[in-house]
Amino acid sequence: MYPFYELSSIGISHLPSILDTSVWETEFLSQTNGFDIDEETVSRLKEIAPYSCGRFQKELLISRLDCNLGPSAAYYDDMAQLEDDLAKIFQISFANYVLSRHASYANAGEFPEGCCGPSSRSVMASSMIHGIYSAASVVANGWYTHVYDIYPFILGKSELKGIILADPTSEQVNEDKVHMKIMVHPDYGYKKGRFLDISPRRVMHIGSLNVPGAILPSGQISWEDRFYDTGFNEYIKEAFGSPIVIK
Repeated sequence: MYPFYELSSIGISHLPSILDTSVWETEFLSQTNGFDIDEETVSRLKEIAPYSCGRFQKELLISRLDCNLGPSAAYYDDMAQLEDDLAKIFQISFANYVLSRHASYANAGEFPEGCCGPSSRSVMASSMIHGIYSAASVVANGWYTHVYDIYPFILGKSELKGIILADPTSEQVNEDKVHMKIMVHPDYGYKKGRFLDISPRRVMHIGSLNVPGAILPSGQISWEDRFYDTGFNEYIKEAFGSPIVIK
């Protein structure tokens, strides 16, 4: 389990589902003493989120990449396995949030303003380091551009298909610090407020990171459009065709 914290089960009763992560947030912050974190806590959070707020463990990421993998979906035997990964994804996303606030990380503005792209790519990389290879960073292009993370999955013998959405800078689009929802195929809509569509359009995935230039010498993952070159419909079809069994 280490470096992850022990969190309560949130008891998902049905799918699709918008997750109420407030209990997890409260439990997580009780472990870190809120946002006033000491160096010991900083060290542990950096193990949870090895990529965060401008700190990049490049060699660790490269050592975990499988050059044979492209778009893929996690295969979960049951809801318990799914929820186990949900808790990890939440902690990776929230550790990124806490560390970024602690370091006063800024991109185009005070965190999280202007930080959706760097945060999404960092959460994707941290997820892969922890063996969650279904992680992908997605861009919603349109009048309003936003970047967040998705994790395709296939559930149990019924082979229910869907994606976990984790938005590590969702304060830009709603009130949650980290917004999470489980969506069932083929409904992958995501909105800012009631009307503004920020559903996934273009995708960066594990296969993208194996392209020369995707991981910069500093370890930072490139923000160039050419690494977000897979359309969502093409990506999700490939992902469901390449399940990874979770043990």
